[in-house]
Amino acid sequence: MAGVAPSQPRLDGEAGFSIVEAIVATMLLAVGVLAVLGSLGAAARTGAAGDHRQDAARLASSELEAVRAVPYAEVGIALTTRGYVARFEGRPTVTAAVNRVEATGTATVGDTTFTIRRHVTWAPIQVGAVRSAQGYKVATVVVSWTDASGSHQLRQDTGLYEVAG
Repeated sequence: MAGVAPSQPRLDGEAGFSIVEAIVATMLLAVGVLAVLGSLGAAARTGAAGDHRQDAARLASSELEAVRAVPYAEVGIALTTRGYVARFEGRPTVTAAVNRVEATGTATVGDTTFTIRRHVTWAPIQVGAVRSAQGYKVATVVVSWTDASGSHQLRQDTGLYEVAG
């Protein structure tokens, strides 16, 4: 073949790789495998965190739907309920004689336990020159959990209005 020199036999009569070359090649391969395994672990944690966030969103939506199912006049949190707070984010809590909305709770999905906080507060409304401190109700659900990637929190809110008629 033109332009290609035939390989010369080694002077010591040995052919193949030296032990040093084999060790270096093995080390490079090990570093590459560890990098791939690390990436897979990070991808698994990210996927699990996304699954937990999706579970939390489902829980929060379900909780808000349960609050919406309660007749408007009965939506509130009783003073005797565990976890009751008089104000949330500067707004007064809607109190109820009969507790139809629990202030706190937990739910377990798979191996993750979620803490659920519920708030029902009054939001002011102004019509012309008339301002009412109790214009409509705001239901807030805060779901929190801890997983391998840390502590997380998800929040959903909805306005509740009395239907005239």
